Amino acid sequence: MTNDKIPNIVKVSVVATAIPRWIVAMLAGEGLLIPPEWKHAWIVISAILAATMAVCEGIAFAYLFSAWKRSSGKPAKVMLGLSIATSLTFVGVLAPSMAASVREVTLNEYLHGETLLVLWTSCVALSTMLVVVSIGYAQKEDKSSSVDPELSKLRLELREVKKELTQVSNERNEVQSKLGTLSGLLSSVKKDRIHTAHKLWGNKLPQNAIAVICDATETQVSTEFKILNNGHKKVEEKIYE
Repeated sequence: MTNDKIPNIVKVSVVATAIPRWIVAMLAGEGLLIPPEWKHAWIVISAILAATMAVCEGIAFAYLFSAWKRSSGKPAKVMLGLSIATSLTFVGVLAPSMAASVREVTLNEYLHGETLLVLWTSCVALSTMLVVVSIGYAQKEDKSSSVDPELSKLRLELREVKKELTQVSNERNEVQSKLGTLSGLLSSVKKDRIHTAHKLWGNKLPQNAIAVICDATETQVSTEFKILNNGHKKVEEKIYE
């Protein structure tokens, strides 16, 4: 029931069935009563309006509790509170009518006293308003709850991407540290090998032979440096993919 069509139809129908009653009630407040010759037609109209209202109420409660089942947290509590309040107003409207019917008296005779009359009419007026408010709130929260799973999925994906970026950044920092260390070692090894070569073979080998040995050593270390440097570049490429 996440479609807006159903709750919108219910809201419009509830108000449409209440409008004729409001008109009659407001006219009665001004002292303008329904003419006797219209009473038979008004009885038929009232029966149709009452039946329509009953159907709308049933659909409204079905939608309210369906939306309540899908919600959680504070919205669920608010929705449940509105549903209970709406139910109580309907009980206030229907209970006196049912009791009068059982006793075979008119509602006017049953509701003796101004207090009971005011309470009953208040329930009648509130019932329509509470139905519209409750459905409107449920409709709003139902839309929000349908969007929440998509947002949760996006947040989860973003969290995973951040985790990967952190891991890659750590690898990048580690490679940079190794490159710095290897660069220092390259310079140190070159000096040590030249010194050792002169010490061991300075008197036995010509200078060009010593140079060849030192160049070979430097080439080996440089090759290792290039391999590690290429790994560093691959890490950087992974970061910016």
